[in-house]
Amino acid sequence: MANTLESGSNALKMHNEDSEALEERLFTATFVTRCGGLYFIVDCWHHRILYSNRWSFNLSDFASIDRLGGPHSVACNNRIVMMEDTGYNKVRAYSLDNLKSDLQNRKETIEYTEFNTTSRPHRTAYDEKTAAFYVMTANNDFYKFTDSGNNITQVIKKELRKMGPECGYSRSFTITNEELLVCCSTGKIKRYTFEQGDYQYIGAYPAPKNLNDVYHSSSGWWYVTSTFDGFWRVRSLDDLAVNGTVIGSQARKLGFRGVPYYVSEVDGVLIVPQIASPRAKDESAIVTFRESSDPTEALQDKLVILDAGRPKEVDVKRKKGFST
Repeated sequence: MANTLESGSNALKMHNEDSEALEERLFTATFVTRCGGLYFIVDCWHHRILYSNRWSFNLSDFASIDRLGGPHSVACNNRIVMMEDTGYNKVRAYSLDNLKSDLQNRKETIEYTEFNTTSRPHRTAYDEKTAAFYVMTANNDFYKFTDSGNNITQVIKKELRKMGPECGYSRSFTITNEELLVCCSTGKIKRYTFEQGDYQYIGAYPAPKNLNDVYHSSSGWWYVTSTFDGFWRVRSLDDLAVNGTVIGSQARKLGFRGVPYYVSEVDGVLIVPQIASPRAKDESAIVTFRESSDPTEALQDKLVILDAGRPKEVDVKRKKGFST
């Protein structure tokens, strides 16, 4: 049986808090996904993206795309994987075939294509319906890239910050129900038309300030995260606020020990990395849950995996070595 998060999470919980080795620790892992036949862990403040064709609770089993500037996410089609080089205002595109080959050879360098962006590219996604990659920068510039099968090309740059009310710093976006939803630090989720590619501003949902992510799960639940202690699970984004006031966060009830960040689903498991922050108490780990088939029930089977605890000297030294 292949190693997957689903097959392994109930049987094994890896705890690497006591390790002093950089290779065995995470420091502010922001995103976990499975795409293009590979598992990816974005280890942001270690400036690397880990990948493998099999899930493992041992980080040394993963190959690494190294020396990135604080990456936050990755996305794939069937040929290409894209990611941010956030601290250096760039995005990279790698061949999936080259990455899979590297799992056997572990070469020091792998060829990639690089694109410049404006300030701090922060989130990357692939949309199957439009067959394109999308990248959002912190200053709300929205890029579209297409893959011809021979090369990848930037085709659109849209300055969303000029449309609608002030968004501030943007860490993420999601594409759903023919809309583009943009996370804003100013306490709103901005809505734009998406399907026709015109990106017209059509309104906003009241939301917590300092948003990290908004995610629509396969079961229909919405998940919203924010810095520092923000985690919400709601049936509709209209439920985030009552009479203009945001409802209380569920993060403490669920026992997060760091900042909830980008939400994803892998192998039937809901994943919420918790990241370290400037607050000394925050810890790095990956938190997993299961969604019940009963829509009235709470999240189940919480596990904390790849638990690095609070940062150690080796983590802080590595973070300082590259631009974040």
